[in-house]
Amino acid sequence: MTSKRHVSLFTVYTLLNFMKSFPSLARKYCQECDKQLLDLVMPFIKQIVSPSILDNEIKKIELAQLQLGASELTFALFKSTKEILANFKKGEIEMTLKIKLPTDYPLKLVEVEVSKQLKISEKQLRKWILAIRKIIQFQNGDIISAVLAWKANIEREIEGVEDCYICYAVVHDTDQSLPKMPCKTCKNKFHVACIRKWFRQSHKSNCPICQSYFF
Repeated sequence: MTSKRHVSLFTVYTLLNFMKSFPSLARKYCQECDKQLLDLVMPFIKQIVSPSILDNEIKKIELAQLQLGASELTFALFKSTKEILANFKKGEIEMTLKIKLPTDYPLKLVEVEVSKQLKISEKQLRKWILAIRKIIQFQNGDIISAVLAWKANIEREIEGVEDCYICYAVVHDTDQSLPKMPCKTCKNKFHVACIRKWFRQSHKSNCPICQSYFF
């Protein structure tokens, strides 16, 4: 009896660690396995495996927070809803990433949402979300690795961005865009909305800084 119990515990321990270490392989295996077997292990996955993976991910995030200290990246963790929020804030620029684990994770895919406080093209946003999902779902990566990759993508997007020389802000107060419209002569950049307003009000198409023809 004791021997059977040890075997059962070992099986449970092995399955748990396999799913924690190789979630994409576990998902692929379960997609191809017999439905009766899947129905048998599903309660175990929902009650033991998925909460254990979430606890493990939260510990990694808490450790990363300690290592990062006071940085642009902060987290909010919600165990009851299996949600992890990562907030990036640098000056006027702020974005939030939400990752939600399904109750039967890793068999089902995570949900990923990125807020749009900063105006980013839909194409760019899809690329970022795809990169996050790829790390978590297909490369057996942890959530903190996906979040740090997302942070790096934002930093590349805003690298070298300076205030618009018309409104003196980085993020436009109406459309949340960055200064991306450059003067071909002095190379200073402006929000599209700001430079258009400048042209309308000044009744000319000159750069507000160097006064050369803008286009």
